Amino acid sequence: MTTPDALLESVNIAGPVPIAARQALSFRYHFEALEKGRLVSRFCQGCAQYTFPPADYCQQCNEKGTQWRDMSRFGRLYSKTTMSFTAEVFHPYTPVTVGVIDLDANVRLLAWLVESSLSLDSELELVVIRFDNGVLLGARAR
Repeated sequence: MTTPDALLESVNIAGPVPIAARQALSFRYHFEALEKGRLVSRFCQGCAQYTFPPADYCQQCNEKGTQWRDMSRFGRLYSKTTMSFTAEVFHPYTPVTVGVIDLDANVRLLAWLVESSLSLDSELELVVIRFDNGVLLGARAR
């Protein structure tokens, strides 16, 4: 079983979270753990891969019965973009810079970049972005 490197640090942003966290069972535990500073997703025993976003089946080999596990919070910036025109819920935070991150856990995910000047292939660590009413996943330089 993988153990977390440490708890994710927090970055506070005043105001409401711009999107509602999904309450589906496949996401609920992920967001509950994120509230506590832990990064978790589902892990497949069959092919030894994480699946992200969390799912009850493996997205690599289609095996059922994945299990929750802690993931490494470290990775590298694969790509990024800055959005100047956003959905209305993001207007208070525009411009928003997001990045595609390749985690050490062999997972590629999208996260809010709390430092917009990061260059591609930068070493990153994931952080919890805390809004007044919820959390999202963010990243910053390691």
